[in-house]
Amino acid sequence: MVAMGGLLAFRAAVEEVYVHGLADVLDWPLVPALAVPIGLVVVAWRLRNRRFWLWLGLLVAGTIGGALVGAGIGAIAVSHASGPWAGALIGAGAVAFLVSALALAAALRSEGSVMGWAAVSLLFLSLLTYGCTPEMEPPPAASRVGAPTDSAEVESVVFLLGDPGVARAGTHPILRRMREDVEAWSEVLGADGQVRVLILGDVIYPVGFHSPTDERRTLDSLRVVDQVSVVGGGEAEAAGTRILFLPGNHDWGQEEDWDGAVRVHRMADFLADWEGPGRGRAELAPPAGEGVEVVDLGDHLRMILLDTAWWLLGRERGEKEAFVDAVRRALATAHGRRTLVAAHHPLESGGAHGAGVYVGSLLGLRFVLKRAGIMVQDLDSRPYASLKAALMQVFSQEGRPDVFAGGHDHSLQIFSAAAFGATRGLVVGSASKLTSVSGAVGMLFGRSEPGYAKVLVYRDGTLRIELDAAPRDFLSCPAEGGEGCIEEGVDAYRTVWRETVVRSAPATHLTSDDTADVQDAGATSSSPGEGSP
Repeated sequence: MVAMGGLLAFRAAVEEVYVHGLADVLDWPLVPALAVPIGLVVVAWRLRNRRFWLWLGLLVAGTIGGALVGAGIGAIAVSHASGPWAGALIGAGAVAFLVSALALAAALRSEGSVMGWAAVSLLFLSLLTYGCTPEMEPPPAASRVGAPTDSAEVESVVFLLGDPGVARAGTHPILRRMREDVEAWSEVLGADGQVRVLILGDVIYPVGFHSPTDERRTLDSLRVVDQVSVVGGGEAEAAGTRILFLPGNHDWGQEEDWDGAVRVHRMADFLADWEGPGRGRAELAPPAGEGVEVVDLGDHLRMILLDTAWWLLGRERGEKEAFVDAVRRALATAHGRRTLVAAHHPLESGGAHGAGVYVGSLLGLRFVLKRAGIMVQDLDSRPYASLKAALMQVFSQEGRPDVFAGGHDHSLQIFSAAAFGATRGLVVGSASKLTSVSGAVGMLFGRSEPGYAKVLVYRDGTLRIELDAAPRDFLSCPAEGGEGCIEEGVDAYRTVWRETVVRSAPATHLTSDDTADVQDAGATSSSPGEGSP
């Protein structure tokens, strides 16, 4: 595995060929990966005990030495934080492959059997990886619920839902809960059409829209229809409430260039042709193949919608520069409007794509590949890091956005400006899957629970954010006989975070909550009609 990791690190560092997940690693030819264990087993089978331990000691010492030398070279040659890790992995992999090859050659010329010792050694090394794993820092999970929202003062509401790729209306309470919430706010705001729903990518797992001739296309379509149904109610139709789908890496099928773009175009075409509930009010944003779209809502909010998967999946330098310039212009011309930047990929996370990978995961392979910058969908990779650096630079020059919202990691997280460059950073990716979350720099709140967020803009320009969540037991319900579970899950949603982010004076950006923290996980949700606003 060390040898394979070295090969992957070399390809990422030199050829800029990245992997999107561990499935890609397992699809690789396994000869390099199996060289070390095969070498140990064969040596144990053929050599005497003393010689086996000699080879094992040489392997361990050589691997450590190669890692140290490689780390030093990587730190000097590569400015990115992944340099030392990638160098260490390349050095360790090269030495491991060399020693195992020599061990195999020696085994062919020798006799003896200590296979039991080899098995014990491999087991010991595996357990050692787990035993050395430090405790992960728990996320701050205490609720912060300020004063209820006054719905009479609200001008516009934006709902944020991330990663619903396997959700169905008949099995996932969150879709029905959101539909009820959207209906309530659409009724309050009326025909002005100031309610929007943003789906923050990964609309369809695992590889986006299949071709019309593929039998899996039917399930793809049903999943999207159930998401569109969130704005399919009578009040939403009367108010002109729209739903915008931002592409995620899975919607691109993890494919670069044409192969991925085809899948995104299929989604755009399906939404444009849809004739059921919500017809004419659902669309892909940004349009397929474009990186940035600007949408102004009401008098006080500008939404800057990004296709960050488009950036990560092999864009040329000129295209990336145009992307950054478009974001810069959108912020520079906001003219006092509050700004909400929405994308699939967040700029920080305590989940698996960010800080939340521990050393012992998959015998350390996941951790090492991540830190070496090989996993392109992780914040440690150079493409992802360059995206974050480019956006943070724009934010520092043009003024920070009020909110940056992303999905990608399957949890609920809130960050301060230190991590996102925005007054508040949100991770809202738990619509259909849940993964663990740990503490991270700038994190104010984190839970592994199903939920969604709302950005509410008052008529005087005041901006608030709210986060609604349910216990993790209500992520999904049985497909058969699950109606009672769905109803119970809908009722289980509560507001776990509510705060005023910026007040009416356009130049004022608060960096801390203006209300006292409330240790109240059971605070009521802020849907109009429930009495909370």
